[in-house]
Amino acid sequence: MRAWNRTAVLILGLMMFTSAACTRDPSAATSAEGPPEVTPVTESDSERTLYLWDPQTGNVETLFSAPAQQAAQLDDAERSPDGTRIVFERQVAYGPSQIYVLDADGTERPLTDLAGGAYDPTWSPNGKAIAFAGSQAEGSDLDIYTVELAGGAARRITGTWKDDGHPDWSPDGTRIVFDSRTGDPRSGAGAIWVTSVRTGERHRLTPRNDRYAATVPAWSPDGRWIAYRVYHRYMTLNAWPWTAWLYLMRPDGSGKRKIGGLGGHGGVMHAPSWSPDGRSIVSERSDWSEGTFQVLLFDPRTRAAHVIVKRIRYDAEPSWGADGILLTLWSDDPVPSEPAPRRFQVEAPSHPRPLADLGAGIYVVNVRTGEASRFPEAFRSIEGAGNFEVSPDGSMILFDNASRTTPHTEPAERGHHHLYVANVDGSDLRQLTDDPVGASQGSWSPDGTKVVYLGGWARLCCWRSPADLMVLDLATGTTTRLATGRAEAFYQPFFSADGDTIMFTRYHFKHPRDQYDLWSIPAGGGHPTRVLEDLGYGASYSPDGTVIQYQRIETLVEGHCYSDYSVGWVSDAEGNHRRLLVPEAEEGRGSSAAAGWSPNGNRIAYRVNLVPLDGCAYHTMWGAYVLRMETGARTLIAFGEPIDWVDDRTLLIKAHQDGEG
Repeated sequence: MRAWNRTAVLILGLMMFTSAACTRDPSAATSAEGPPEVTPVTESDSERTLYLWDPQTGNVETLFSAPAQQAAQLDDAERSPDGTRIVFERQVAYGPSQIYVLDADGTERPLTDLAGGAYDPTWSPNGKAIAFAGSQAEGSDLDIYTVELAGGAARRITGTWKDDGHPDWSPDGTRIVFDSRTGDPRSGAGAIWVTSVRTGERHRLTPRNDRYAATVPAWSPDGRWIAYRVYHRYMTLNAWPWTAWLYLMRPDGSGKRKIGGLGGHGGVMHAPSWSPDGRSIVSERSDWSEGTFQVLLFDPRTRAAHVIVKRIRYDAEPSWGADGILLTLWSDDPVPSEPAPRRFQVEAPSHPRPLADLGAGIYVVNVRTGEASRFPEAFRSIEGAGNFEVSPDGSMILFDNASRTTPHTEPAERGHHHLYVANVDGSDLRQLTDDPVGASQGSWSPDGTKVVYLGGWARLCCWRSPADLMVLDLATGTTTRLATGRAEAFYQPFFSADGDTIMFTRYHFKHPRDQYDLWSIPAGGGHPTRVLEDLGYGASYSPDGTVIQYQRIETLVEGHCYSDYSVGWVSDAEGNHRRLLVPEAEEGRGSSAAAGWSPNGNRIAYRVNLVPLDGCAYHTMWGAYVLRMETGARTLIAFGEPIDWVDDRTLLIKAHQDGEG
């Protein structure tokens, strides 16, 4: 805790972790109609207690309780995502604060030992790491760090000449939003930034302004919004902030709007904290004229507010976790005992937690247990590796390097992209093609002896470029050109289940929207035939040939803004009885059957953008799902994109590094 972070210190002594229900007199609870009576007490006979209040039922539990005169101090308590642990900031005697974790059995252990102190701890979405603000040297500027709960040294994420603080993780755990200040925080010179956890690359979301300071950002659970506080410098008294409001913005800094404050002169809003369903925000308002605080719930859509507790005498630091709201109160403060109004009660999240928690990279994941292992290093040694496809017998993986970018100094990009193959464990990696016009989008024949691919597509400028349809015989190394697309484009070829036919998507520019037809051609050569008109792209048949999955491009128009996105569909083999792959409610999000059918045809792996579209701003946080065709049951396997099935129980999944697809 820092002097510019709050107005006083929460003084707690020896902490006792309990699960006992609060036995305080319910008559002390407040209501929105008026403040309760407050009886002054001296610090020597007062007590600070950390409560857990359930907005659904009104039940209150006591988690910590200690006399105030002890030397130990505690601040910024936050419950872990699974509700079993609490992270907090603690100062002993006159030294700097450090970060501690308290387990459910009462075991307390330090996570940091920085000479300049550690502050503002917050859990990663998977509960395996903590982000915080800290300094390696006494008196130096604060930076953002992360530390693993399993142990190890703290890792610095930011490093600037400014004071960085109040970090919060994106829902997929790849980015951290934080505030950064120049000099005295009361000067108004403060802005909000976002940084990549992996690379440290960062950019500013709010402008620098001598009259305003943007602070304490909090990411919404669905990744669509960031809530934050804005100090208004032009209203100050004795140099302290006199007015502060809550705002919302998109993760790219757009769409800023005020949502709450009950302000006016003397009203200062404090740090926001989102409900698990993203429908409400809990925060505090301090009234400097009275020297009191009140805890409030906000509806960010309507700006409606509800007071939980009035006339408390210090910052209660409300923090919303999976099972309720943490409140830190003095012994004479009222304790809430009634449930929140229905509009502020938590609904089930729009999407569940994934079966597997993955860091950035490619993984082999068991879709039943969530057990995951990293993709072999050999595949990652090829720059731009992608379009992975497992052989029919599950022993090898075919891929290309079409994702590799070409330096502008290379004139024609000839031979820039190739096909590769390796055993599933990464051994025996070798290049399959050396086509002077490049090769990409390879796919196995059913018997694993041939590969169909596109020649020339990857070397040209754009996705709709012409391409040649090629077949490579793996035994002899010979290639055969089946068709050439000099006027129209070919995409994503694949063999039929019997291996006699090759299917591919052909693109036509057609007003008012593009058209994608499904075509076929004999595997030994011959005349191509259109099978289905205007079906979509990325098509594939089920192993028994009775069902097709494919994608269609849709456009969302909002005012003068629009966003293109793909939607997954399924139909019978003739293209009839079409239906959405994902529920109707998901139609406004991008989805696709990127990994297609499991070998036995019982499941489809697909991706869904968990962030709804918003016209001018398109953000992605992909979820890798598995659909069981027989029952329609859908399971979120991981945050990321499915690549291909290894067998009926195992998927390759790419977990994204920066939340983008």
